[in-house]
Amino acid sequence: MHERFVSLQFLSPSHFDVVEKEGEKLDKNSSFEAAVAELRGLTLRVTPADKMRAALSASFHLQSVIEATGETVSADSLFPRLCFALLRAAPEQLPSQLSFIGAFRRRRIGGEGGILDYCFAHLSAAASFLMRATAEELNIGEDDFVSSLSSSRLSAVMKAWGEGDDESDDARSSSDEDASETVEHGSLAQQHINENTRRRSSAVILSS
Repeated sequence: MHERFVSLQFLSPSHFDVVEKEGEKLDKNSSFEAAVAELRGLTLRVTPADKMRAALSASFHLQSVIEATGETVSADSLFPRLCFALLRAAPEQLPSQLSFIGAFRRRRIGGEGGILDYCFAHLSAAASFLMRATAEELNIGEDDFVSSLSSSRLSAVMKAWGEGDDESDDARSSSDEDASETVEHGSLAQQHINENTRRRSSAVILSS
């Protein structure tokens, strides 16, 4: 699922029927960024309740985004923004995170049970939509969709290769440094041996 999300990063709010005001980018909205951060941090939360509260917090941030536009907060206005936020967050191991939450969500936490379950249902639906969304559902031409997917996947592969090369360079650099230190230590040891040998020879000559 993470790879799918990475390959869809070319999508913009308009693909989710979210209208941005001129000069106001959703990606740059502080409340939207806070929602993305909460969703990205799902894997860092330990208990199912904490994970659900993170998702709930993300929903509250997105509600603030909607209210700022003058729209009415509803499932119709919240869901597309949740989809876009989840896409931008691209949390690691999302399927297992959702399964973990789902297995324990029937345990109510105070009076939060109902709203947490509602939030979880929306989060699961958003993840499902992003996994199966077609070009038509995303308001994009089929050819453009396929081309953009291919480009995103290629970019991801190239980025991974680049990071691998950096790690290899670091490893080679470390290896070279270790080799240099070994050679240096070997030279010092050889000098020490030669000095000891010279002293012994001098002692033998003097004693003779």
